[in-house]
Amino acid sequence: MKLLVATSTFPVSDDDKVPAFVKDQVVEFKKLQPKLEITVLAPHNYHSDSVSRLAQNDTYTEKRFHYFRPYRWELLVGRGIMPALRENKMLYLQIPFFVFFQFVSLLRTTRQIKPDLIYVHWFMPQAISAMLVSKLTRTPYVFTTHASDVAVLYKFPFTKRLIRSVCRNALAYTAVSQRTTDKLKQAFNEVDWNNNYADKLSIIPMGVNVSTPNLSDKTVESVRVKYGLPNDKKMFVFIGRLAEKKGVSYLLKSLPLLDKKILTNSHFVIAGDGQLKRELEQQAKKLKLKNVTFTGYVHGEDKDSLLRLANYMVFPSIIDSMNDSEGFPVAIMESLAAGKVVLGSNVSGAETIFKNGTNGFVFEEKSAKSLAQAVSDVYTLSPSEKTRIEKASLGLAKRYSWGKIAGEHLEVLEQGLQNHHEKRRGTKI
Repeated sequence: MKLLVATSTFPVSDDDKVPAFVKDQVVEFKKLQPKLEITVLAPHNYHSDSVSRLAQNDTYTEKRFHYFRPYRWELLVGRGIMPALRENKMLYLQIPFFVFFQFVSLLRTTRQIKPDLIYVHWFMPQAISAMLVSKLTRTPYVFTTHASDVAVLYKFPFTKRLIRSVCRNALAYTAVSQRTTDKLKQAFNEVDWNNNYADKLSIIPMGVNVSTPNLSDKTVESVRVKYGLPNDKKMFVFIGRLAEKKGVSYLLKSLPLLDKKILTNSHFVIAGDGQLKRELEQQAKKLKLKNVTFTGYVHGEDKDSLLRLANYMVFPSIIDSMNDSEGFPVAIMESLAAGKVVLGSNVSGAETIFKNGTNGFVFEEKSAKSLAQAVSDVYTLSPSEKTRIEKASLGLAKRYSWGKIAGEHLEVLEQGLQNHHEKRRGTKI
């Protein structure tokens, strides 16, 4: 099968700050089906200095396209469109250009390589472009919807009809969580959805690499020293982009509510970068929090070492002021794969897989009080209880390993294409 994957987020290298889950999925596809011919189409990302290029490796061919001039102003995509728009309102002017050139590039690439199937990540604009290209080239498509990529469209008129059209013409579609599915379903009445659209949907999250990084104790200790982290306190770690929907502000607000003993004997690590970093640092300073460390962006051995050092992982996600929210953060899956006790808000995605207190802990979004209680609950776990939950975390991670998850996604693509061919043969008869 010749597969064309279109996405707005794709890292240039292993050191790139751009989330790598689409790349991870593509790599797993190739492992599962070595005969797959995969082309990835993604926009130029000035942050990563990707340039307009055609790059090839043993797994896929990577094509990049430009959408604005001068190229150094191409700042809309790469590290999240919504965070970019919040940081710089002028980037709204780039949206029409991005949508247009994404469509043109997808159409041109489809005509050049003649794929059997187009597979796109995110509804806006990739799934919409895929529908238009499909009509022009008769190439079938499948899409995956993440987080709030559909919800954003509801702010504009006539978009429900557009969403229904994209779903109607797609061979199949997947959503990374039930919450993401619910946002997609808002475009339909219940009867219509159940009768005509529900059977095309599969809820499949992104996966996680469950292999344990081979880190020496010396490497882990050097990372502890690098960030000035104590070795005599329980470590609570957040890893993620510092955007509003990550809810880190509520984590900071929760700390003064902790019992003095717990606060004194705990340390909180905020690992990540983003437009709110300075604001969050000022908030911590204003709250006089001396047991909080901001590391900035981490990857590779630094990230793996922080996972090793953590006693607990915290994900205080919220539904933000623009109605944006998480789908299912890969960082949660990575934390489970590291065998950690994970605390997640009830809109983080964790609530869909955790049985509170059994294999993780769930607290209310935007509630510093609820989060403080969750921190207190895990802090006071007995050693045997903590070990039991850590084992449960590893069990959950295995259920969402990339080998399994990529296989489920690939099955959706192959089954959709098979149904398409059978339908065409039936029509000809």
